[in-house]
Amino acid sequence: MEGEKAASIKRGTSPKLLRTMVGALTALSIVVLTYMHFIYLPIIDGRESRQFLRAGRLDPAATDLSLREFYKVRAKVLSKDQQQVVDMTRHAWQGYRDFAHWSDYLDVQSMAGGTVYSHDMALTTVDSLDTLFIMGLHDEFDEASAWVKANLGPLMFQEGEVSFFEITIRSLGGLLSAYYLSGLPGSAISFGALGDSYYEYLLKQWLLTGKQNDQLKDMYITAVNGMRSELIGQSFPSNYTFVGKITGTGRFEAAMEHLTCFVPGMLALGYAHGMPASHLELAKRLTDTCVQMYLKSESHLAPEVTQFITEADDANFKRTHTELFVYSAEDHNILRPETVESLMILHRLTGDEIYREHGRIIMNAIEKHSKVRYREVQTLSFTHSNPWGTDDFWCLAFQQVPAGGYRSTENVWSGSPTTKDGTMESFFLAETLKYLYLLFSDDDLLPLDQIVFNTEAHPFPVI
Repeated sequence: MEGEKAASIKRGTSPKLLRTMVGALTALSIVVLTYMHFIYLPIIDGRESRQFLRAGRLDPAATDLSLREFYKVRAKVLSKDQQQVVDMTRHAWQGYRDFAHWSDYLDVQSMAGGTVYSHDMALTTVDSLDTLFIMGLHDEFDEASAWVKANLGPLMFQEGEVSFFEITIRSLGGLLSAYYLSGLPGSAISFGALGDSYYEYLLKQWLLTGKQNDQLKDMYITAVNGMRSELIGQSFPSNYTFVGKITGTGRFEAAMEHLTCFVPGMLALGYAHGMPASHLELAKRLTDTCVQMYLKSESHLAPEVTQFITEADDANFKRTHTELFVYSAEDHNILRPETVESLMILHRLTGDEIYREHGRIIMNAIEKHSKVRYREVQTLSFTHSNPWGTDDFWCLAFQQVPAGGYRSTENVWSGSPTTKDGTMESFFLAETLKYLYLLFSDDDLLPLDQIVFNTEAHPFPVI
């Protein structure tokens, strides 16, 4: 294992990967194995005793209890050995909580917390979640879960060096197993940032493997049905269909991220492989909305997030806002690919030239507002103020010199785009330009029935 433990990655260079990796403890994992070895008991919960056995073990699938109730009830009747392990776990956890204060580990010599890597990641906290749950220590589990929800995220965004192997088995493993046991998801729900690729890959992994895994297909259909029932909204009065999101407080937000504009392409691709015709109809409506995010912008560049007026909004809000509007903090365009990806897929499936026309508008807007042709450089020159040279001085000036690339822009909704920053993201070349090229190409170039594009638009053959 030493070679595996030595493997490391730089934090900060891959935040999308690391923001999901959080927390925990390996010492108590031994306790989990010990405890699991002795599990055998019946359910007793103040009602008639019942036993459900599978291979000599109690089977939660054979009960009508949730996993939380199942482990809590089981913990009420323990063998002597089990009770000793639970007592040991409670003592270990209380020592960690009271003296390490959610740090990576407890140093029992100094009775203080310690850090494994360049900064604290609460490793013991996350590593212990499933142990606490399995043993029925749900007060401790609830407290730890609340701490993770409130505090763990910022720790993940700090730069530093960590072991890829250790973070995967401790943090990622701890979070996944805690979710499996408790069923506690995050409170915010969206098909946009931090979740888009998951839904996309349910479909694409099914396609990539020759449609052999029906579980992936079923999960995809379930996700789409959930989106349609919980996240689809209609603007007022034009009835533009959009995919909103549910905030951490459970409130529906009538806003659509540009990232979410991959959804119509995903739905259309699914339809091409046997999904219901209603998926294609929804894909067409959502594509139109994504295009409107460009067309209603004065610059014809879409903002990062677009807000929508709905029929439920009060009269004053409707009077003071346009049907589609943008908050200043979200009024920027970083050359994202999602809309042109959906345009390409819809054009290939329907043959409707309107999708190429919309792609041409987007392409020309990028060329007009985002292309960098020149840059200004400072020059220092010696100047004579008169023929006699009595007032010579150095002059600082700016000169335009040839440059290249495309820029991110802000203030795109108002029609006066300015440079947002100097970054031309790699996805502009990898995705946006590739999908534009394919939109204007014949269908036999990387045909969709033989090729699956990953999230970064890299093509892979269907097995």
